[in-house]
Amino acid sequence: MTHHHRTILCRKCAPNGTRRGSAIVPALVLVVIVSTLSMIFVQQSLAKNKEQRMSVDSKRAFYMAEAGLSEAFNGLCIGKSGNVGSENEPAQFANGVFFATATEEGQGRVTLTSTGLCGAGRATLSIVVERAPDTIGALGFFGSQSVTVDTGALIDSYNSHAGPYVPLVGGLLGAVLPMSTRVGCNGDITVNSSVLTPSKIFGDVRPGPSGTLFRDVTAIITGATAPSTSSVPFPSIDIPAVQTVGNLATAAAGGQLQSTPGVQGYSQIAVRPSSSLVIVGPAVIVTRALNVYSGAKLAIDATNGPVQLFVVGTMSIDPTATIKTVTNDPLNVSLQVTAPGTLHLAGAARFCGTVYAPNADVKIGSGFEVFGAVTGQSLTIQSGAKLHFDEALAGGDANPDGTPRILGWRIVELPKVDIVSLRYDALKALRDRGVTLIDSKDAHIDIGVTPP
Repeated sequence: MTHHHRTILCRKCAPNGTRRGSAIVPALVLVVIVSTLSMIFVQQSLAKNKEQRMSVDSKRAFYMAEAGLSEAFNGLCIGKSGNVGSENEPAQFANGVFFATATEEGQGRVTLTSTGLCGAGRATLSIVVERAPDTIGALGFFGSQSVTVDTGALIDSYNSHAGPYVPLVGGLLGAVLPMSTRVGCNGDITVNSSVLTPSKIFGDVRPGPSGTLFRDVTAIITGATAPSTSSVPFPSIDIPAVQTVGNLATAAAGGQLQSTPGVQGYSQIAVRPSSSLVIVGPAVIVTRALNVYSGAKLAIDATNGPVQLFVVGTMSIDPTATIKTVTNDPLNVSLQVTAPGTLHLAGAARFCGTVYAPNADVKIGSGFEVFGAVTGQSLTIQSGAKLHFDEALAGGDANPDGTPRILGWRIVELPKVDIVSLRYDALKALRDRGVTLIDSKDAHIDIGVTPP
């Protein structure tokens, strides 16, 4: 009988290779799991680190934009345009860059917009500011020595911040409306009138402390007429330091000329007979002599920005000449005259702005219309002239220290320009391009100069 023997190996007696092979699979699974978890952790760490870096860069860019607004605001205060740097040549500040732009909104208001870039961060902020009130313009229609209102003149008020001027309907409507025009003097005021053509002043008429108001009985005055308690001192005119570059003069009779925006200094501005000159804003112009001859026209265009015209030497304005404004915003045009003589505002023209001529006799002719304020050594308002005091010149609650007032602040959309579209450090990118960066304090752009 044959016996078959079956050898049975226990697990302990199994070959080592078999035992090792059976452990590889769970070990590999474990390694894969640990590797996957490690990769997920690393990716999450990198994403978190990138998010934190972006958050830091964004906050730095926000502060950079705020620095740009501060620099632009300071520029307005010192007589610059409010533009600092440009998208092509931004200003450098610390480890970032910014560029700020100023946009004239009219009515003495300017929008400042600043874009800050730091690392990969981007931010754009904007504020609206209002220029400080004109303390002399707040006087209304004022003369240091005398004021004379001839028969049939109209003097009332409006507020350019509330809307355009609306003519009075009917002869006496202004008597029941809350109007606050201002006619004042350090001396005597004379108001002539007649039954058929009465003079109408819808507001205050106040002579100086020792002065007297002489008025015809037919004159209409709706406000206070008591003398002022004190005289008003006339401040000196702060003339900008501008280099003189020659003359600004029209050609012979019939010639036309238009100035360039910016800060300009001239030995003489001459508008020859029957010719015309347009001064274009934004501009600050200083001239040692102003001569406007017979039939000539001098126009001031503040469509693109305010215009300040300073006359510091001699002045000669022919009674048949015309000085007018093209735009209707009294807060954007200023004519300041230190020269003695007679300043004629005549013809069928409109002047929207302020006139300050403390050493000149100012005459406002029949048919001439003023929106704003006029101050002179003496003031004569001839028959048929119309004067509208802009109450916005009084400033209301604006800062009395001469600095612009901030009306609003907001975050705005990033501009669609090349430098902003970069997703990495703009400062490094500009340096790699060979762009010479200017320090923020030196990157202010003058009035009338186009940013690079």
